[in-house]
Amino acid sequence: MTSTSSFSRPERDIFAELSREECAWRDRCEHLEARGYLLRPRFRPGWIPSWRGKPRVAVLDAEDAWALPFRTSVTDATRKSDGALLYLKSIRTDSEEFRILSYFSSDELRRDPRNHCVPLLDAFEDPLDAERSIIVMPFLRYINDPPFETIDDVLEAIDQILEGLLFIHDHGVAHRDCAFRNVMMDASALFPEGFHPAAEWLSPDGSKAVTVLSRAAVPVRYYIIDFGISTWFTSDAPRLVVGEDGLDQEPPELSKTTPYDPFKLDVFLIGNLIRHRIYEAYSNLPMLESLVNRMVDRDPSQRPTVAEAYREFKTIPQLDFIAFRLDMASEDNSDHTDIFSHLLVEEVVWRERQEALESRGYMLRPRLRPGWKPSWRGKPAGAVFEAEDGIPLPFRANVVDATRISDGTLVYLKRVRSDSHELEILSFLTSEDMLRDPRNHCIPLLDVFPDPIDSGMKIMVMPFMRYINSPPFETIEDVLDCLDQVLEGLVFIHDHGVAHRDCAYKNVMMDASALFPQGFHPDMDYKLPDMSGPAPVLSRSDAPVRYYLIDFGISTRFTPDMPRLVVGRDGLDQEPPELSATVPYDPFKLDVFLIGNLIRRRIYEKYSSLRVLEPLMNRMVDADPAKRPTAAEAHRELKSIRRNTPTLYRYWHLQPRDSNPIAKALRHVYSLFYAIYRSIF
Repeated sequence: MTSTSSFSRPERDIFAELSREECAWRDRCEHLEARGYLLRPRFRPGWIPSWRGKPRVAVLDAEDAWALPFRTSVTDATRKSDGALLYLKSIRTDSEEFRILSYFSSDELRRDPRNHCVPLLDAFEDPLDAERSIIVMPFLRYINDPPFETIDDVLEAIDQILEGLLFIHDHGVAHRDCAFRNVMMDASALFPEGFHPAAEWLSPDGSKAVTVLSRAAVPVRYYIIDFGISTWFTSDAPRLVVGEDGLDQEPPELSKTTPYDPFKLDVFLIGNLIRHRIYEAYSNLPMLESLVNRMVDRDPSQRPTVAEAYREFKTIPQLDFIAFRLDMASEDNSDHTDIFSHLLVEEVVWRERQEALESRGYMLRPRLRPGWKPSWRGKPAGAVFEAEDGIPLPFRANVVDATRISDGTLVYLKRVRSDSHELEILSFLTSEDMLRDPRNHCIPLLDVFPDPIDSGMKIMVMPFMRYINSPPFETIEDVLDCLDQVLEGLVFIHDHGVAHRDCAYKNVMMDASALFPQGFHPDMDYKLPDMSGPAPVLSRSDAPVRYYLIDFGISTRFTPDMPRLVVGRDGLDQEPPELSATVPYDPFKLDVFLIGNLIRRRIYEKYSSLRVLEPLMNRMVDADPAKRPTAAEAHRELKSIRRNTPTLYRYWHLQPRDSNPIAKALRHVYSLFYAIYRSIF
């Protein structure tokens, strides 16, 4: 008897699939509408794709085909009263971010013309989570979208950005993450007919290209956003911090253990933004070189304060350059009407390293190789959807998939700081001695070498992983085996003094290569590597998989004599009640909560046939960390559950909670025969 899972699955309409992040906002849609905010049609209850029943290329013109980026906490919305495009963000009500943003959005501070903090237009309790609030802000665009045209455009942007940074520093706030993406602009005046929030080069209904005015005709205002890791100092507090978080990992002082000046860090971040996004992009901005070099000095004590940088910037004779148009530093051969041919900044980062990576034995996809020309050029509309090189890299400059040339294995490359704790911890946990322990479920470190462009960074090579539910679990045994391995791996790192602190969904993954005998594409992972068709999938019962803990970016390794307490609110899962930037907590009990919450949100709440896990799960996510089991206790309880679960039940197929009665009945019939077969053979 062959598992039905071994056959190719039917073609999916991926554009019609709502991600978990999108579902989170869909579930809040009616509450938001009652509050005065309207989400796009895609996120409204009962949505039916507008392209259904039309030719396949119709999806190209469908406004409701554009998905939300993979961020549960933010979405775009329209204010019903005036049609203004806004941004909604869900944050913890007791967070420092909310406190800082509320302070800078007070009536008194909003009257200060130097205030370039994104305005807080509204705030109210999250309708589905009493511990969170939804904040409303203007919808902003990247500072170079649309591109700068004149030197004066650039100088005006830098003037406002430095002015805004000086303002928050004067009020004792260090941003600590004011890199590109967190410095944006309100460009609404540049688009008299508006634009679509997910396809910003198109009109709001997606029917035509936008009309764009120049900055000279319509001045814009620049803003500093996202105070998620910012620090607000009182007048007598030491102005030092520790931490390696942030979008820009180039600042040399970043450290989890050695305190540094976050205000000088902000100067570096803005200087680096100017260097990489402006100065290096255009060839006729020599007037910025001296200031930029001082701002990004590797020695923080040699950098100017933001006040000094702003004064120096003001000495640049701006009137001499006001009408000069910018010259691109390199020729741009892309077709600006074909969005799929545009390399993202994150993709350019890796394209610049491709030749060095190839010499090391790793090959990037064709799209990321120098001289790439889109394979769909000159072909009918819609050909891009069949083109492997039409798939862009996700918005992450530090990671990319690659192929190991020696054997064709799909791997993952990740850029990390040479002195990072992540590299130190992963090197420790994947040493030869550690790898011999069968309990070790830390992602293997296959190779490490210096970044060919940045001497302060290294590139780690790891196996390519998939989410634990991709492909979906089929039987109860699939789930029990997964949790057995995950808890075993958690016990292993805890036994060696390491608290992961971020072992949530997306950081607990699986090596599913055995499930895909013909391989799969790293982005469109339900298709074959060349995108020629669906990737055949085996059942976990036919090809067992191994589960791994990944991403030790905020992990902590304790020596036996160290107090096992931490502070910090970082991490993918913001539900743990103990998270605090000031009150120490037990990171090992946090890990137990995170795995318990993964079970609850990604498994138990999805399937109705897993009541056997409920008591353990509830103990793991207890609001009181003292009442949670240790990882070892949780693993022993899970082993007992698995051992005492009858074979017939273990191989019973899972029942999705949202299945209709007929589907459930058919699945039960199939499960009966399948479970009997598995129990015999």
